[in-house]
Amino acid sequence: MSTSKRSIAKTPRTLAESAFAPKLQNGYCPRKITFDTIKRSPAFHNPQKWISRFKFIKESERIQSYKALEQSCIAQVLSSPPRMTHATRTVVPRDLLIPFRIMRNPMNSDNKENASTGKIDYQYIMAPFHPNEKKLPEDPVAYYPRNRSLLQKYPDSQNKEISALRKYSVNTNLYPNIKDWKSVGWNVNTAKVVERISSDQVEKSLLELPSTVPDMNAQSKLLLFEDDKEELIVLKNSSIAINLASMAQHNKKVKCNLTDKFPLGFIPINDQSLRMIKELVAYCIFMDGRV
Repeated sequence: MSTSKRSIAKTPRTLAESAFAPKLQNGYCPRKITFDTIKRSPAFHNPQKWISRFKFIKESERIQSYKALEQSCIAQVLSSPPRMTHATRTVVPRDLLIPFRIMRNPMNSDNKENASTGKIDYQYIMAPFHPNEKKLPEDPVAYYPRNRSLLQKYPDSQNKEISALRKYSVNTNLYPNIKDWKSVGWNVNTAKVVERISSDQVEKSLLELPSTVPDMNAQSKLLLFEDDKEELIVLKNSSIAINLASMAQHNKKVKCNLTDKFPLGFIPINDQSLRMIKELVAYCIFMDGRV
């Protein structure tokens, strides 16, 4: 027997809902979902308990639950998400690495002289990400150690502006346009480019830092001192310290800004200075890199 729309309209609403509402075999009729029921739902108040991705580290064991480590610049670096280095396949904290990507070689010229001279014409190069560039989540990233000496010695030849990559393989699913890994090169000036990017980030964070008097009672501090040693960052009196004498040899502008803003010889670690300190420590780690 068929039911017309007119007859359904004349039927009482509760009777029509009970007749046409979906039911399970046990006779259960789903309840209407309203905004009030959503607010009372446990999945709304505690969604991480119901998502499919399992958290390996509990909230009570994260660095944010330890106030003494939350304002430690070294603890912040070591607690960054783990990533695998591209060349050695070693897993280390992300803040100790530099993100790279493959991009088209801007110095590439499709003339016939390269073929006649026998030189390899690299169509792509491995280049570091710039902080001002918009990075999409699907962009492939290759991580390399934050080490200036390693980046300087990485190319197989210093006589050519673009040299071949070492221990590199291209994933064709991530880079469908690259058919041969030999078409990807490495710029010999990559270390200088990364150094410039890192120093610019330190200078920018120093300018954005509010000019406030350092807190003498601050529990966490980053010490500033001058010594004849070459290292930029050292452990001094159980605290992390920056060698301003060595900093002056690499970047006089950063050294002058540090001495002007922090004449007492230390930087208090708080919410305002934490970003600048992370950039400063990352720059020092890169410059102090040894092979």
